[in-house]
Amino acid sequence: MKIGDILSNNSKSKSWDVFREKNFSLSDYLLLQGIFCTTLPNWKLLLKDGENNNQIDKNVSDDDVQDITRMNSKAIYSIPVK
Repeated sequence: MKIGDILSNNSKSKSWDVFREKNFSLSDYLLLQGIFCTTLPNWKLLLKDGENNNQIDKNVSDDDVQDITRMNSKAIYSIPVK
């Protein structure tokens, strides 16, 4: 199952029945719902499009790129909020 498979055509999360058919547990489904609810709408579109995810945005300068391996979770989660 790909990430884009969890989204319907209108970029909403698919129902529990779809995940149950793929042998997901209810706790896995609820975890994915929590992640989905915090994902930005334009990111959901990128996830749904799948094949376009590998394109690099040429407008991003090297100064804007951050090494997330050296960041704590609070700093990582605050980036999309900004």
